[in-house]
Amino acid sequence: MVEFILFLFWLVIAALAVVGAVQTWNWLASDERRDELAERERQAELEIQNISYQAQMAMLNEALKRSRPDFEPSQPLHFDVIEGEVAPPDDDSNRPS
Repeated sequence: MVEFILFLFWLVIAALAVVGAVQTWNWLASDERRDELAERERQAELEIQNISYQAQMAMLNEALKRSRPDFEPSQPLHFDVIEGEVAPPDDDSNRPS
């Protein structure tokens, strides 16, 4: 009788260990999925920002062409979105003197 009670005790312990392992696995998988979705969302936001800035620069280039028809920049004004920040071009060749 004592052996049967010990057997049931260890069976319950083993079942709890399996349930705990499965829940831990699901928890870790959900964290990885959450991180992956957050990264995708961040990339999508950066892409939207980049498109928005490109459209703004195109409008500024058109306004510049209309206001000063004699001025033709060597390359259009542009901004690059890098890691969520706007970085202006390195040279000042686009600016009117």
